[in-house]
Amino acid sequence: MCRIRSLVYQYIRRKFPKLSETDIEDAVSETFLKMIQKKDKSVAVLGGDIDHFKEYNRFHGTKKADKALTEIANAVKIVSKPYTDIICHIDSDKIMVCTEAETDKDAVEFAEDIRSAVRTMDITFAENRLFHALTVSVGVARNGYRDDFDTIYEKAMRSLYIAKKSGGNCVAYKDTVIKE
Repeated sequence: MCRIRSLVYQYIRRKFPKLSETDIEDAVSETFLKMIQKKDKSVAVLGGDIDHFKEYNRFHGTKKADKALTEIANAVKIVSKPYTDIICHIDSDKIMVCTEAETDKDAVEFAEDIRSAVRTMDITFAENRLFHALTVSVGVARNGYRDDFDTIYEKAMRSLYIAKKSGGNCVAYKDTVIKE
């Protein structure tokens, strides 16, 4: 199971401070599974990686990097659906969003909304020779019949790897890269 920090996680941690990390991760996963089990609902997991974030942190320092993370998280929240999407920070430069998506097209369009929102923010990064700003790559996966959270998450991470390998600032679904 991936290590996650989400709004749900933070809420559970405040309400039940004695729960273990594993119990909290299980609660977040259970929330996700409830999304999957809703009748006629399909769920997508989007794995996002902030392109060249480690270099940004090195050039600009932790304070400015933390500010950039907060701004990117807010951009993701703005394009996400309140009350239903689960937004997680899963590593220093990775995010994950679990959302309802009826079709592959819906999931890919939502991923593109996230990519575009971050790019439009224009968080200047002159040292990034390609884009001169922080960008994000997004990998997309939708649940198949009987997929559990870990399976969908792994599919999203494989798609994210393809997006990163293609140069970043793009969305990948399965083996297809969608450039702006």
